[in-house]
Amino acid sequence: ELAVGRLSATTAYSDWDLAPYSNTLAFAPGFELVSGVRQRQRTWTEEIKLAAPAASSLRWQAGIFGSSGRTDGAFDRFFGPFPYERSVYRTDAKDLAAYGEATAKLSDALQFTAGLRLESARREMLRRETVPAVQTFDLDHRASALLPKLGLSYTVAPGTAVFATAGAGFKPGGFSAFTGNRALAAFGPERTKTLEAGLTRADPSGRYTATLRGFWYDITGYQIERSFATSAVADDYLVVNAPRARSVGGEFEFAWRPVAGLTLAADLGVTRVTLREFTDPYTGVSYAGKRAPFVPSYDASLRADYRAAAGWFVGAELSRNGRTPYSEDNSAFFAQDAVSLLSARLGYDARRWRVTVYGRNLTDDDYNSAITPGTGHGTPGAPRTIGAEVAVKF
Repeated sequence: ELAVGRLSATTAYSDWDLAPYSNTLAFAPGFELVSGVRQRQRTWTEEIKLAAPAASSLRWQAGIFGSSGRTDGAFDRFFGPFPYERSVYRTDAKDLAAYGEATAKLSDALQFTAGLRLESARREMLRRETVPAVQTFDLDHRASALLPKLGLSYTVAPGTAVFATAGAGFKPGGFSAFTGNRALAAFGPERTKTLEAGLTRADPSGRYTATLRGFWYDITGYQIERSFATSAVADDYLVVNAPRARSVGGEFEFAWRPVAGLTLAADLGVTRVTLREFTDPYTGVSYAGKRAPFVPSYDASLRADYRAAAGWFVGAELSRNGRTPYSEDNSAFFAQDAVSLLSARLGYDARRWRVTVYGRNLTDDDYNSAITPGTGHGTPGAPRTIGAEVAVKF
């Protein structure tokens, strides 16, 4: 705590290892496509932030953010006893950003927010292939963005406000490590112009809150990840950019606290992402007007959480995703029907430590988290998962 505000620094490190992951496509006895993947990802992040003092009439925050990550991986693919791809790769990702945001009261009922974020991203890839050809890629990609934000909030009655926000979003480009075609490996950044508006209501007693929000996003360089028929030995799995897309939808969030410690919540979101301009670069087929793949038609959840004064807590959540297409032609064959998943958690939270036991997909439902149209291959979603987590504050 400083005279000018509250200074905080957050450091994080993650180490994720997938070795090995394998899948088999059995076309007939003796005709099997076997793919093996090894992947390890390590990431450091650092954020330093200065925020306005609690008593300040002008709410503001400013900070810097940095991230440095490295991914090492390898692919081995066999058709029967014969290898037809063998490669290793390394990608490095570095991100830097500086940001600031301030909210001022223009009157008792009207608030104005202005913000700006400057972001720079660099991606490097070194890929060595030995089958089907001996070749090496050494590629470098850089991109930057200037992301403004403007917002207004107007209190129409005690606890009830309407709001609107306009801004911009940025998703860096990079490289597809799976393809052996150097010309196809790179993909560009995705940039978004955003407009959101809504209504929020909070009960003065704090027993419930409700928010209704609508959004309209215009997107350039929309990133599509899937397999493409590129006339290679086998279909290539990579990312390409659709020149234009649009995302339109709405969300409703509701939380109720009937008694002390108990929170019941419900959320519902409906989204439609349309490819306004996109032609498959390898088949020449236009998919303008089609739904973008990988986006569920809706998502919903019901949650219950109880936190006792003594430190014990328990909760459960039922989530549901609507039908999700995985191809630009929106074929029913390459789509996942609506699926519901149940999760729960139980734990104890002391002043300086917390322990949690959790379970996900408790009903062990079968579903696909992705479908690859080029091979007719579905990637199974995570089965029933039981875990534990310990956190310590010092």
